[in-house]
Amino acid sequence: HLSPNSQGIASEKDNVFWVFDGYTNDIVRYDFAEDHGPGNSFHGDAIIRRYSDDIVTMDPAEVVVSHLILDDEKQWLYVVDHGNQRVIRIDITTGSDQGGTPNYPQNEPVVEYTEYTGYNQETVVTGLSKPAGIDVIENRMIVSEYETGEIIIYDITTMPAVELDRINTGLTSVQGIKIGPNGRVWFVDQNSNGVYKVETAGLGIGEIAFDFNAYPNPT
Repeated sequence: HLSPNSQGIASEKDNVFWVFDGYTNDIVRYDFAEDHGPGNSFHGDAIIRRYSDDIVTMDPAEVVVSHLILDDEKQWLYVVDHGNQRVIRIDITTGSDQGGTPNYPQNEPVVEYTEYTGYNQETVVTGLSKPAGIDVIENRMIVSEYETGEIIIYDITTMPAVELDRINTGLTSVQGIKIGPNGRVWFVDQNSNGVYKVETAGLGIGEIAFDFNAYPNPT
């Protein structure tokens, strides 16, 4: 309702979600308090906060996503900023509501609608081509490059992150990615309408390079 052109979403807990707002170039936190059920429109108990210290930018062609993922343990929100060819992270325990009036009009009554500023944000990696998907496990981060079809593996124990390896999928429209059971990497390719799993030793702490084969999943 308050985030047009949303490009990605991440769950924090219960009914709390983070969204990449491609229309206003903000990261937005939604706390809907109670579950209102599918299709129901009452959000009067919601707390909505716009994180606007920096400008994030969506794909102007509206093709490539800008996904985000929350590291629950460390409380860092990792965000693919596709339009600026980078990944950033936000410390969700920081910030305040002293930012003034949000830059997108409130169109329904809610408990709180504020602009958050003064939070701790760091640049994780820059110089990407067309980044799309992201996931984090322990001290590793993976990012998908849409056009080259590469999945890039990073060490995030230091900032900026250090590139460790690249997986060449042989595809040209890789979007969302996920580290699944046993550390296997799963990803979606748009043009082939396929879901794929990278068959390797599981991605985890201490692993850098590995061989792989990608197989389509008919699901």
